[in-house]
Amino acid sequence: MERPLVVAIGDSNTDESYAREGNVVPYTKFLAMLLNADPEKGPFVINKGNAGETTTLMRMRFPRDVLQLMPNYVIIQGGTNDAGQIAGLLASSSGLLAGALRQSMEGGP
Repeated sequence: MERPLVVAIGDSNTDESYAREGNVVPYTKFLAMLLNADPEKGPFVINKGNAGETTTLMRMRFPRDVLQLMPNYVIIQGGTNDAGQIAGLLASSSGLLAGALRQSMEGGP
């Protein structure tokens, strides 16, 4: 019987690079340990995490990194970097708005 394939795609929460910096076990390795009580029959887990990536970038590589592997199960975890970009845009926008308000109150254009 062929082992089921699980592919995890995501950002730094999925990527294993941060785990190498400390005593953190990435959830993909933890999942593999939990599921592979019998290494001959348990699911095979592939990590396709990429630190710093947005969901737009994940969507672009999804066919190549996930669908091409024809997995039985897929874990998608993303959005953290999207939220960071939105927060940055909001901070920039509020700074521009504050500057425009200050300028108009001082009688500028």
